[in-house]
Amino acid sequence: METLNSVAGAYRVATASGSEYLIDIDGRTLTRLPSVGITDIELADPSSPLRRDGDAVQLFQLIDCTVGRPAQFIIGGLDANEGYAGTHRVTTTVTRIDELAAAELV
Repeated sequence: METLNSVAGAYRVATASGSEYLIDIDGRTLTRLPSVGITDIELADPSSPLRRDGDAVQLFQLIDCTVGRPAQFIIGGLDANEGYAGTHRVTTTVTRIDELAAAELV
């Protein structure tokens, strides 16, 4: 699959840093798994820890998710402070998009 723009379902998105994102478009959640399966870090952009890594957070908007470009999302649920609306998250370059069964999101 080349893009998640304008689709439904659940997907695993791999990025150049080795991080993977589990994206449930129907359930409106995103889970980041940092540096999954990197065998040669020199071939990838380094992955940095981010708040709520490994936790499913609210996916407010999928701005772009296309192989060969950084993915962009608006996500929520990172901060409980009053007035917090959401976070714009940009990934390293998307290298692969695979469709998932709902059971694989857990």
